[in-house]
This record gives sequence, C-alpha cells and structure tokens, in this order.
Amino acid sequence: MRKRIQRPSPALLIAILALIVAASGDAVAGGVSAAAKLITGKQVKNETLTSADVRNGSLTLSDFKRSERSKLLGAEGAAGDRGPQGPPGLPGVPGSAGQKGDTGAPGTARAYGLVSELGALSRSKGIETVQHPGDGVYCVRLDPAIDANAVSAAVTIDLSRVTFGAVVSIDSSGTAAGTGCVGVPNSIVVVTTQLLLPDPLVVNAEVAEQYQDQGFFIVVA
Repeated sequence: MRKRIQRPSPALLIAILALIVAASGDAVAGGVSAAAKLITGKQVKNETLTSADVRNGSLTLSDFKRSERSKLLGAEGAAGDRGPQGPPGLPGVPGSAGQKGDTGAPGTARAYGLVSELGALSRSKGIETVQHPGDGVYCVRLDPAIDANAVSAAVTIDLSRVTFGAVVSIDSSGTAAGTGCVGVPNSIVVVTTQLLLPDPLVVNAEVAEQYQDQGFFIVVA
C-alpha cells in the first residue's frame, strides 16, 4: 500500500518563495556593484551619455578643459566708478645721456657783440675793441680779417637798459666828423641819441636832440 504524500500548505509555499527572492536579490545587487567597478570610459560608447545620465550639481569647474572654462564667462559688465588717486610713485632712474648731435651749419653773422652804455663789450665775436670817446658815441673796431667797408651792420638798443625815446644810428665809414672815431681803423661808428629833450640853452626852443649813452647790440654780416 502506497504512502500518501501530503501537499505543502500555502503558508509553507509563501515562505519558500520569499526565501528564494531574498537570496536572488543579494546576488543581483552584488553583480551590479561588481559590474560598476569594471565599467570604465573605454566601455562607454562616445556620445551616448546625456544630461539625464549625470546627477545634477555633480560636475565642477575642474571637470572642464581650460579652453571650455573661458566660454563659461558671461558678458562684460559696465565700467565701475573711478577709484581714488593713488600716491605718487617713486622717481624713475635717470636715462643715459643721448648721443651728441651733428654740428649745425655756420651762422651768417661774421661779428656781433653786446655793448653797455659805458662801452664795455660782452658776448662778442669778431670785434677787437669798443672805444667810447664821448657821450653817445661808440667806435666798434672789427677783427682785421673783417673789412668794415665791405660789411653790413645792424644795431638795436638794449631794451633792458633803455631810456625812453632812445635811438641808435650807424656811420659805417668810420670818418664822421666830430664823432671822435676819426683815426680808429676798420671801425663802425655807432651813435646813440635821446630825442625830444627840452634844451634850456636855446631860447624859445621846445625840444632839442642831445647825445646820450645807451647800451646796444651790434651784428655784422
């Protein structure tokens, strides 16, 4: 006589099924964890990952190339207010001396000089002496290499020492009568005068011309 096998109860079947599911769940989880450790960038196909595959806020600036970082800058903003002026800087180091320039072209003046009202000569070239024989009369003797009869001369009153109304004139012959320069060779006669002066020696004369010493500058070309 066969022994009759008793069927398992529903409760036992449910317990067995739960045990199988629990055991298979741990195996699947372990397999997924192991697979995650084995997958690298070489196994991922290019251009397959999308924004949905990246967790929001997980990327940092270092995850991008330098060339791409510059593209992340926004538009340039408006200029800010000007800041306060800073303190003056220290003086710079003096530069080295420049090269000497070329010699300039020679001037056209053959002689020149500044003559004081007393006949003293200064700042001169090509003038030997200046004689002052009388009031307002000056004998400017030129260097022997310069012929006084073959030059042109110009004089101007020294404005730094001038008296109102002063004038100056030249007699390039050097032989003007009464000037006191007769006999001074190779000279230019310069006469300075003061105009519009009252003359107490002349009856009924309102003005008269008188000689008066004045400083002047002479140029000979």
